[in-house]
Amino acid sequence: TDAGVHAEGFVAHFQTKSALEDSKIKKALNFYLSRDIVVYSAKTMPVSFHARYSAKSKIYRYRIWLSGTRPLFEAPFVFWYPHAVDQKKNEKSREIFFGETRFQRLLRSWRGRSQKRCSFDFYIYNSKKER
Repeated sequence: TDAGVHAEGFVAHFQTKSALEDSKIKKALNFYLSRDIVVYSAKTMPVSFHARYSAKSKIYRYRIWLSGTRPLFEAPFVFWYPHAVDQKKNEKSREIFFGETRFQRLLRSWRGRSQKRCSFDFYIYNSKKER
């Protein structure tokens, strides 16, 4: 994924000559990878599978934390915006920028596959209680 971005449900692929079962590969990956990466499943796929080009959809979620107080536990996963927001303009921009679009426009080397879909959405966390 891109730098500074958190992935949920990220799919990766690699080729191996290992005879290990999928469950053992999953265990090994979780043992050796950094603690901030977790492998939930490992599955043998056909050689033609490619994590990027075989994707059927993508969802981009933008999380904004609206509060005068900075987030503590959520800080790595949200954009903190401690200023007032015009809700009407906010809804208008949501209509323009967010929703479903063709995946093709987001990938430089998409190879002409126009059936894929991409969703954009954003969540606003508004902490009304200031401590």
